Amino acid sequence: MTKRNLACLASLTLASVASAGDVAGTVTLNGKPVANVAITIEGPGSATALNRRMDQRERTFVPHVMVVPVGSSVTFPNSDTLHHNVYFTFNEKVVDLGTYARGQSKSFKFDKPGLARMLCRIHAEMSAFILVVETNHYDVSAKNGTYKVEKVPPGTYTLKAWHESGAVATHKVEVPASGVLKFDLEVRKR
Repeated sequence: MTKRNLACLASLTLASVASAGDVAGTVTLNGKPVANVAITIEGPGSATALNRRMDQRERTFVPHVMVVPVGSSVTFPNSDTLHHNVYFTFNEKVVDLGTYARGQSKSFKFDKPGLARMLCRIHAEMSAFILVVETNHYDVSAKNGTYKVEKVPPGTYTLKAWHESGAVATHKVEVPASGVLKFDLEVRKR
């Protein structure tokens, strides 16, 4: 490859990396800002697997809602002084990672899209959700309902929002080549 071709390739690569916009806003449910809404921006492109962590702390799964790309592994450490268990149903398969003590952890690889409700057989009050998606563009709304999905390549996408109450929203969005698309949305029960 000539120096000129390499320079052109480098310019195109830098331009494609620099050409990305953000999508941000506030999610509401019944007119009030709501936390723990999974926001995904779906369109062309593939998902890149990650290694994530959902802790067990003070008889709570932390975070309460997590979004991961397909192929990601999630580790479940026990940071409590009590024994915990992790079990869930994922794509019609019951998964039980067993019971384990403080300082120990178990992992699971989520190889298909879907939703898993995490539970503990020892502590019935413990629950959380993992949404497995085929995109790298996602966020979970904060306590004040705000979210921000960063570095989305320009184009037309489907923005989806999911809340554990069953409230959802789906919208088409046009992501700019730079800057922020402000997009507030209301999730509603089906």
